[in-house]
Amino acid sequence: MPKFLREDVDAIHANLTVTLEKSDYADKFNTELAAYKKQAQLKGFRKGKTPDSVIRKMYGKSVLAQIVNSELEKALFGYLEEQQIDFLGQPLSVEDHEDISFEPGAMDTFHFKFDIGLVPQFELQGIGETDTFDYYVIEVAESLIDEDLNYAARQKGELKDTDTVGADHTITLLLEEMEGGAVKADGISHEAKVFTGALSEGALAELTGKKTGDVLQLNPFDLEKDTSEENVRKYLLGLDAEDDQEVSTVFQATIKQIQHMEPAPLDQALFDAMFGEGVVDSEVAAREFIRKSIASSYEIRSNFMLLLDVQERLPKLHSFELPEKFLKRWLRVANEKMSEKRLEEGFDNFLDGLRWSLIRDKIAQTLQVSVTDAEVREALRARYSRMYRQYGLPEDMVDKLLDRMMESEDRKQLDETRQELFSMKLANALHDTLKLNPIHVTMEAFTELENQKVAALKAAAATPQLGGPEDEEE
Repeated sequence: MPKFLREDVDAIHANLTVTLEKSDYADKFNTELAAYKKQAQLKGFRKGKTPDSVIRKMYGKSVLAQIVNSELEKALFGYLEEQQIDFLGQPLSVEDHEDISFEPGAMDTFHFKFDIGLVPQFELQGIGETDTFDYYVIEVAESLIDEDLNYAARQKGELKDTDTVGADHTITLLLEEMEGGAVKADGISHEAKVFTGALSEGALAELTGKKTGDVLQLNPFDLEKDTSEENVRKYLLGLDAEDDQEVSTVFQATIKQIQHMEPAPLDQALFDAMFGEGVVDSEVAAREFIRKSIASSYEIRSNFMLLLDVQERLPKLHSFELPEKFLKRWLRVANEKMSEKRLEEGFDNFLDGLRWSLIRDKIAQTLQVSVTDAEVREALRARYSRMYRQYGLPEDMVDKLLDRMMESEDRKQLDETRQELFSMKLANALHDTLKLNPIHVTMEAFTELENQKVAALKAAAATPQLGGPEDEEE
């Protein structure tokens, strides 16, 4: 079995020597060489009959290096995990490490010595019983509650005929293509519905005040705002996508029908449709239900603002030392193309980010915040289910997609989702744990404060990031 010797240089540096005896790797080396021999088809020898000495001479050195490095990696990280050693970056071979020879003829004991940057030990400061944080309680505007109720009333309302075009009306137009000042005999003729809120400024002015049966001339391509020629041909003129005939820009428009939506009354039937049968029994109760629902969504943003405040305050209260020399060396190894200038420019920012991540992880450990694979999968499932429903795709395809994602080597989306969930759970845990000073603000005031906070954090981290594509030697 591999042997380990740990030597602590100080509280944040350690050396670890890993010793591999011949018995730790020889069997795997011989097995791998035998596999090479079985597949080898060299000139002058039948397949699988190449002499061992030839195979060893041709492949022995590379195979031995591969096997030893594989066993070394398993032994090293297995030891670090077993001993619960929290380290920064990756272990690095000591700078004065002797060269290792992987000559198969001299297989013996290997000694590998590593530098390890240790996570500093520290006590959390700034989130004790006497520490207070401002917490922004976003007030729910009555106008938002009105909007929700009015929207539901319109959704459950009834279209009724009216005589004169006005605001928020639906107009049914008979559009007939014209030529030479008259309706074209074999031209396009199609009935289309338009909503006054979607009309262009000119068309709205032209149609407002018109009555059922009125006839006017218009250009269908200028009828609605924010539309495309493709939509006009398909929805207003009733043409198939394959129909590429030329179309006149002058049409006769006859107003066939004018309708307006009469909202449903704010009664028990509407409340049951909105909230479920018997959940609320009055407009007052309905408004309170909506208020709590909106406030719940606001709380997510307030909690994240609290997390930003913690992120801003706590690093100033923790001055623990970091293994800077080791970290610079590790960054050079991890980013071979990074220039010394860029390393120096970005290093302080890197240390600030690392310091916060260590504090954040300590908070998470203290508050028992973690994210499971099942939670990541469920979050992705909810996201993709909404997407699949939107496009009319069967939801049973979602689980097949998630199975592939969870097994894929590309972990980017999984890691991003895990980080989002972690931040949300940490923010919620801080809200439930810290001593808070509630400050009631409007959404407008909160958004301004939020933007200022984000801008301040970005400015504090304005030094160049390490490891980007521009890290070329200058």
